[in-house]
Amino acid sequence: MQVQELIRLAGSGNVKDVEQEWLTFLSESDASAKALSPAVKVIEVLKDQNRTDLAESLAWTAIESVQERTSAEEALSAAQPMLLKLNKSTELRGQVTQLYRQVYEGRAGLERLMEEAGLEGGRPPRRAMRTMDVCLAMEPGTFVVGRHEDVAGRVESVDTDSWTIEATVSGRVKTFEAVEFADQFMEADAEDYRVLAAFDRDRLSKLLTSDPARVIESALIVHGEQMTDDELQQILVPKYMAAGDWSKWWTKARTAVRRSQNIRMEGRSPYILEYTPGGPGHHEEFEEQFGKYKTAEDRSSGLEGYLRECKARKNEADKAMLERLHQTCQERAARLAKNGAATALSELIVAWQVGESVGVTDGRQACEELLAKSGDPLAMIRAFGKTKKLWSSGLACLETACPDNYLELLVSLFPAAPAQVCDDLADRMEKAGLADDRCGTLIGEITSNGTTCFGALCWLWDRGVTRSSWQVMEPVSVLTRMLQLAGEISRDDRLEKTQVRTIRDALKSSLTARKYERFNACLLQIESGMGSALLTQARRLESLGRNVREDLQNRITRQFPDLIRKKEIPVWLREDTIYATRAGVVKFDADISDLVNVKMRENAKAIGEAAEKGDLSENSEYKFALEERDLLRARLAQMQKQRVLVHILTPEEVPTDHVSVGSRVGLRHVEKGVELEISFLGPFEANIDESIYNYLAPFSQELMGHKVGDIVGLTLTDPQGDYEIVSTQAWASE
Repeated sequence: MQVQELIRLAGSGNVKDVEQEWLTFLSESDASAKALSPAVKVIEVLKDQNRTDLAESLAWTAIESVQERTSAEEALSAAQPMLLKLNKSTELRGQVTQLYRQVYEGRAGLERLMEEAGLEGGRPPRRAMRTMDVCLAMEPGTFVVGRHEDVAGRVESVDTDSWTIEATVSGRVKTFEAVEFADQFMEADAEDYRVLAAFDRDRLSKLLTSDPARVIESALIVHGEQMTDDELQQILVPKYMAAGDWSKWWTKARTAVRRSQNIRMEGRSPYILEYTPGGPGHHEEFEEQFGKYKTAEDRSSGLEGYLRECKARKNEADKAMLERLHQTCQERAARLAKNGAATALSELIVAWQVGESVGVTDGRQACEELLAKSGDPLAMIRAFGKTKKLWSSGLACLETACPDNYLELLVSLFPAAPAQVCDDLADRMEKAGLADDRCGTLIGEITSNGTTCFGALCWLWDRGVTRSSWQVMEPVSVLTRMLQLAGEISRDDRLEKTQVRTIRDALKSSLTARKYERFNACLLQIESGMGSALLTQARRLESLGRNVREDLQNRITRQFPDLIRKKEIPVWLREDTIYATRAGVVKFDADISDLVNVKMRENAKAIGEAAEKGDLSENSEYKFALEERDLLRARLAQMQKQRVLVHILTPEEVPTDHVSVGSRVGLRHVEKGVELEISFLGPFEANIDESIYNYLAPFSQELMGHKVGDIVGLTLTDPQGDYEIVSTQAWASE
């Protein structure tokens, strides 16, 4: 499909067809950023129709497609214009951040530059990416020109530890910080007219002849973005050309301007030349953007980015503007509170944050009063989304507003909290007196409810297992649960696409953090058998993308090189897979849920009640409850290890030429003619009363691999003796 037709289809509102045709367009294109560039208009059209979720989904799909078919560098080039269109998309910003890490992996000072640029913070994406692109391109000898001044410079040195850049500008060596440098300069080639004027005057005349539009474009950028041809003449003559050359040069230049995509020329005598690369000023731009934000999360992050940018620019924040925003935020919070909205606290905290920047000191008190009066403080806290600063402020207020049940509220918040706030929550719970057994119960809840507790699961993997109070579960058990969740989300039809994407991104980020640091450390603590199980699991994780999936496999095989040299073994002898039917897995999952949500909760309650009786050294009920807790934890760890090894078996996978996992086998007693029929399924559905045997049991293993006509001796049947195998087929699924 042609791009223009795709744009028209997007404008029609036919969501289903847009998605399908977008995939067709991606498959038919050459997967380059250049080929994808015209289709960015589709994203813009969908955003204008308030179909931001669909726009983000299409953008994500396109970027993944480019990366899988070409390279991370090409994917970054494709992603940048999409992020500019969807500049409030945290998911897309995160994807661009990861692409920068992949493209510039190993580059000295990369993480420091990303922090300075504000790529993961609230700084506008355009400015953040500009800082990244400009600074990463700098090296000694690179030429630059001013964005707003008619100057040129040459880079002399780049300090990647502090990200300061020394450059010769106007004959003097000056030092700039990263954001400051990118704000003032942009890279220029050696033939830019300003560079030549500063460093090689002899070649300037050649550029004026060969590319006059470039000279005019640069002049417009420096001198106000709009001018007449008379004003252009005053700039160039006599500084860059002789007065007698102007008329002939301008005739040729007009032709070049008409071909330029960046310059608009109107009128005649005088001609009006216009170039418009940017928008309003720094303060005005923020106030305009602040008014467009739809959530308190966006407003909080935007404010933080604005104040950081003011600091980077070394100028004062606009106090009058912030006072206006403070009043607006207070009014919005009051309206929401009157209507009983859970988001009222989020808006009031933003008002508090804005107020602090202009000296208003009663913001926290107002938040505490609102929380204390609320009938559902948990809903107000959960409305913070993923914004760490909102959570930090809200939790601080919660302690004062709800002192009687503060710990219980924290415990209720923790399982479904975003990963970035779990440290704060854990610190507060431990300070409030959280008992070790409650940690175990929380961990059980987190690991058994991955789709709702994925943030806490990622925290548990990355940070939680390093805390003494939370070392209830081995890191490998947490890892296997994460890999299991990555597989589940791609098969769960109940999850929306945005949910799948959010969970997938969180898992990818956690697994790959600090160049797979935690994953590598975990591999050092396990045996080859578990390594084999992890390798099998990693091979199935299409949801994590090709790069992450291959990285996981490569790291496992480097640690356990023998795994890639093993010969194929029969399915019934595999130690890295447990075969089970879908019904068996449902039953097993129910058993895990019962263990976590019933038995472990009852045990935690029993421990608390026994502890209240005092004299723990002679308290047999307390000791028994502790022993039961250890047994329950061990059982949960074992069940979770089993769960991650599960492969759901279908009848189509079962061979019919020999006995295997999933076989229903017909047998006839050689002497008595008695006929039997038995099935071999997984350990979760074994039921001897119904002649269903666990294929891992010794009895079952003796029959595996046999064919029709073979004679086998059976001792667990009635009657015992030799039996002939008369048929093998797949069991009948329900």
